Amino acid sequence: PTEITSQILVHSLPKYRYLYPSSKLAPLLLTRICRRWKDVAVGLPSLWCRLYLDVNEVHGRLAADSFCYDSWLRRSQGLPPIGISVLHR
Repeated sequence: PTEITSQILVHSLPKYRYLYPSSKLAPLLLTRICRRWKDVAVGLPSLWCRLYLDVNEVHGRLAADSFCYDSWLRRSQGLPPIGISVLHR
C-alpha cells in the first residue's frame, strides 16, 4: 500500500539536516528504483522539504542545476518547514 511505501521512503532519507541533490542519495535515488516508487516519492512533499545548496560547487553549472532545484522545491509543495541552507565561501 502507498501508506507503507511512503513511510519506508521517509525513513530512508539521510539523517543530515539538509540534503544536497544527488542521484546517488535519497530522495532522488528513490525515484530511480521503479515507476511505483517514483510516483510515490514525487507525490510525497515531506521528502523534499530540506535542501542544501553550495554556491561554489554549482558555479558554472547553475543553469543546468536550476531545473533540479526548481523541481525539488515544487515537489515540497510548500510543506513547512522548508529548510534551505546556502553556503558561499
